[in-house]
Amino acid sequence: MQPAPAVTISAPVPSITASSLECLIGETMMLASAAVAAALDERSRGRVSRQTSQQGGDLLVQLYALRQVCVNEGLDFDHIARTFGKCAMLDEMIGWPLALLGKIVRTRMH
Repeated sequence: MQPAPAVTISAPVPSITASSLECLIGETMMLASAAVAAALDERSRGRVSRQTSQQGGDLLVQLYALRQVCVNEGLDFDHIARTFGKCAMLDEMIGWPLALLGKIVRTRMH
């Protein structure tokens, strides 16, 4: 059984601007989605590890805190989470082949 990929957790910053709040929500949504994918993968092979469960729980706590900030500011958390979560996820996915292409180009140039 292979270990699940680690999900890095970052804590929300107390004083943040609207755009950085949106980016933080998007990044946290992306990480939460990755944690769900890891949990589903582990579950399909038996059971979800304690580490994956903890990471998912920590991310949900962060999302709850970010949602409360949005409520206090009169912002639509669900809309922000969907919009910026998709952007963060796509940016991450596009980054993988770009990084690989960069390695290939550097290798061929030397």
